[in-house]
Amino acid sequence: MKTQSQPLEARRSANYRPSLWEHENLLLLGNKYAKEDKIERAKLLKQEVSRMLDETEGLLEQLELVDNLQRLGISYHFEREIKKILTNVHVRHVRHRKRVDRKRSEDLYATALKFRLLRQHGFNIAQDVFGCFFGDGLDDEDIKSVLSLYEASYLSTRFDTKLKKTIYYTTTRLKKFVEMKNNESTSYVRKMVIRALEMPYHRRVRRLEARWYIDVYGETHDTNPNLLELAKLDFNFVQVIHQDELKSLSR
Repeated sequence: MKTQSQPLEARRSANYRPSLWEHENLLLLGNKYAKEDKIERAKLLKQEVSRMLDETEGLLEQLELVDNLQRLGISYHFEREIKKILTNVHVRHVRHRKRVDRKRSEDLYATALKFRLLRQHGFNIAQDVFGCFFGDGLDDEDIKSVLSLYEASYLSTRFDTKLKKTIYYTTTRLKKFVEMKNNESTSYVRKMVIRALEMPYHRRVRRLEARWYIDVYGETHDTNPNLLELAKLDFNFVQVIHQDELKSLSR
């Protein structure tokens, strides 16, 4: 049986550019953050932040400092100091819980922040810490407190039925806040709310979240310049490590 020969169809070329991850290209990556002066500056900043952790007093001030260190991606430098702070917070919490006549001693914002940080670090803390707030209702709470409760509620277990129920309420309140504050696009709280609604903090990739939070933290009225500078230096130091690893793997 005869077959007719058909002309071969010319394959189209996509003209792809050379990969940016070629070894020769990786060797061109700069390494300006590994200089001695920046390394020494980072050491001094670590000492200053360590001193700050030891000297900071007040429950809320300590919790906010730990939270900022985590969000900025530099908490791993101060694990000993953070563990000491949270251990003391937990001890005070247990003592207060055992008191028969215990009354509300913290606002919702501080309580939710304490709950989230303690659970993140493996401390045992029950949902009944929110008992007085569940009883009074949450309609009068400010948006910062609602956001703190929203973040805390995502660390609930299957036994924390009351806390789980707050997810719907807090989500609704936060969405209404975003809709009402459309003109305040630069608001720190609004940015934090939008970010949390997209995905709660503890579910995010910490290194990517640190890069985002460095910019946001720099816009707040109470920015600590030492924390911000250390976070920027540390992020760039880690980038240098990643670049060196890529250079080694690409050989």
